[in-house]
Amino acid sequence: MPGIVFASPLPDSVDRPLLLRVLAHPPPPGEALADPAEWRFDTLAWVYQQAGWRMREYRETRDAEGRLAITVDAQAMPVATPQPAPSPEPDDLHRWPDPALRVIVDRGARRLYLRVDDDQVRSYPVSVGTPDNPTPLQTFTVEHIHHQPAWYPTPSIRRDHARRGEPLPPVVPPGPDNPLGDIFVQLQDRIGIHGTNNPASIGLAASYGCIRMHNADIAELSAALRVGDRVKVTPSFVPDPSIQP
Repeated sequence: MPGIVFASPLPDSVDRPLLLRVLAHPPPPGEALADPAEWRFDTLAWVYQQAGWRMREYRETRDAEGRLAITVDAQAMPVATPQPAPSPEPDDLHRWPDPALRVIVDRGARRLYLRVDDDQVRSYPVSVGTPDNPTPLQTFTVEHIHHQPAWYPTPSIRRDHARRGEPLPPVVPPGPDNPLGDIFVQLQDRIGIHGTNNPASIGLAASYGCIRMHNADIAELSAALRVGDRVKVTPSFVPDPSIQP
C-alpha cells in the first residue's frame, strides 16, 4: 500500500462518479506503513465531509503506474454540488489544554485565546515582541489591571528611541500618545497585555516583549480577567477547528 501524501476532490459532474485524486508514493525498501489503509481513507472522508460533501462509499483503483485513486459512487451522495460547510460558532471550544488557564497566547500565529467558560473561547489578533525582544514563553499570572495607565519606558527603550531620533520622556502620561493605550494588564517581569496607539502594528512582531491588542479588544479582555488568572505564552497553539479568527 503506498503512502498517501496529498488528496483532492474533483467534482466533474453529478452524473459521473466523484474522483478523489491521491498522490501516493511507496514506502522505503524494507519499511511498512504504520497506518492501515482504512484509517487513511476515513481521514480523507472526514476532510471531504468538512468541505460540504457527504461521502458514503468509495472504491480503490490503481492505474498502470501503480498510482492510487478512490472513486466515490455519485448515487450515494445526497448533494449534487459542493455546498459551503456551515459556519461554526466563533466562540465554540471543545478542547483546552489546561482548565486553570484563562488565556493562551500563540506567539507564532500572533493570536490570543481567552477561555470564557467551559464551552466558549474568544480569539483576538495581537502584536508580540520583536526577534531582539521576544515575548517570553512561560506561564504568567495577572497581577493588576491598570486603566488609563502611564508608561514608564525603561532606560534601554529610551536609548533605543534616542538612537532613532525619537527621544522619550521618563514618563508618558495617559492619552492618545501613550503606547499602552487605555488599559494595561500587568503580568510578571514587566510584561503585560495592553492596548496601543499604533493599531497598524497589531499582527506583527513589533513590541519590546509585551502583548499588544486593539483598544476595543483589550477592553473586552480585561473585563473578563481577574487578578490571579493565568496566562500562557506558547510558541504555537492548535485550537479546536471550530474556532474562527
